[in-house]
Amino acid sequence: MGKIATTFQNNGFTIVRKKVEISPKEETYFYQPILNSKPYFEWHGKVQVDDVAALRNLCEGHGGHISRNSLNANGKVRFITVREYESPKQFYDRVEKIHTILQANQIGLIKEQYELCIYDSREELDSGWIS
Repeated sequence: MGKIATTFQNNGFTIVRKKVEISPKEETYFYQPILNSKPYFEWHGKVQVDDVAALRNLCEGHGGHISRNSLNANGKVRFITVREYESPKQFYDRVEKIHTILQANQIGLIKEQYELCIYDSREELDSGWIS
């Protein structure tokens, strides 16, 4: 990772964060960290909604953070992120609750991704929006 970061820096890029994410099926690394970083599970769900405030109200009670910026011009595509430090069960339960809420409100997932972050050099970059 250091070599790759150096290559980017030598080509004019500023390195803000180094992060290693693996399949959440590799739970061993959640319980036995290999680096000086507390592992955490993360889920990202991509949705399209007309009312972002309503989506935020639906998801925040279950730890779902709604992205501020969308990746499209109309501003209707957002990402829901759930991060969990305590246990895989708690992580999957929280994501399932969000799935249920989305289904009940007829909000379809465009895409979703599950991850286990085993190293994050700048986790403080997320403070204030993720718990």
